[in-house]
Amino acid sequence: MSQDYPEQVQTQQAGLSNYDSELLRRMYRMMREIREFEYTADDLSDAGEIPGPIHLYLGQEAVAVGASLALGEDDVIASTHRGHGHVLAKGADIDRMMAELVGKETGLNRGRGGVNAHGGFLAWNLRM
Repeated sequence: MSQDYPEQVQTQQAGLSNYDSELLRRMYRMMREIREFEYTADDLSDAGEIPGPIHLYLGQEAVAVGASLALGEDDVIASTHRGHGHVLAKGADIDRMMAELVGKETGLNRGRGGVNAHGGFLAWNLRM
């Protein structure tokens, strides 16, 4: 490792070598997927296609991914009004989550809950 980096950065880089590279790639892909979902939701909200206010999860993707990977199959989580990332990180279908936001019957809660309805789905139906 180069001496050009501060000691803290060198320690962090060395620490990552203890993790499986495929797991790190999977985590990164999941964070990117959540980020792209949120960008799309923001665009749809700006276009008036999502009814009501939306509370985006931008910048918090690592929280959802890390927390969800630490959960067991029977563990459930409850989220807040910014829970899209938690739902997706726990394994919900991204298309059904988007359908929920825009009020479609194919949504996680049949489009009836909109931007804040994912919590009920998460707590009762997403036991992975």
